[in-house]
Amino acid sequence: MITVAPAPPVADQTQASKTSTPVKCEDTVRCENALLESPHSGAFKDVSVNVEGKKVVLTGRVPSYYEKSMAQETIKQLEQEYEIQNDTKVPD
Repeated sequence: MITVAPAPPVADQTQASKTSTPVKCEDTVRCENALLESPHSGAFKDVSVNVEGKKVVLTGRVPSYYEKSMAQETIKQLEQEYEIQNDTKVPD
């Protein structure tokens, strides 16, 4: 007679994917979309947005100081009550 042991329980894949993939907050998504929809969006392709409490942090590279300023102004118009920390870099 052959006996078959029951299979071990399978972890809930939905729960596993929720814990391993960081979820962007709604404000981060709104800020990213604002940059993508901006007339300067081509200059913002290497810009990342992170919202930390009531502070929006911009990082990455932009082609000029003008584009750096435009990234900050785009976010300022969207998130007026937030502090903006613009850490984007401009090539020398």
